[in-house]
Amino acid sequence: MGKDTKYARVSRQRFKPGRREEGNAIVAGFLKEEEEGYLGYIALNSLDDPDTATYITFWTSEEAMVHSIEVNRENVYRALGDLIAGTTDMEHSEIQDMVLDRVLKVEAR
Repeated sequence: MGKDTKYARVSRQRFKPGRREEGNAIVAGFLKEEEEGYLGYIALNSLDDPDTATYITFWTSEEAMVHSIEVNRENVYRALGDLIAGTTDMEHSEIQDMVLDRVLKVEAR
């Protein structure tokens, strides 16, 4: 891959009824700017399912992306505890294209 190649992890989590916002706050606490290779994230709340959220994290390298989940997975699941319903769907991807017509900055932290 070229030196400018970037990577993304897409994680979809279903929470127990009414627990999504609490789960989102916990997940956001694990997304750290100081983590090597981390570029940022997008958190999406499903309009079709009020208990589902999708998180897209962006990385400078595949190695950093994979390392982050190896290091943090157990702690994230432990912190979410009984908020989650079912398993987390996760996919690691190389970013093909990313085009935004306008720069969006939405912070709910």
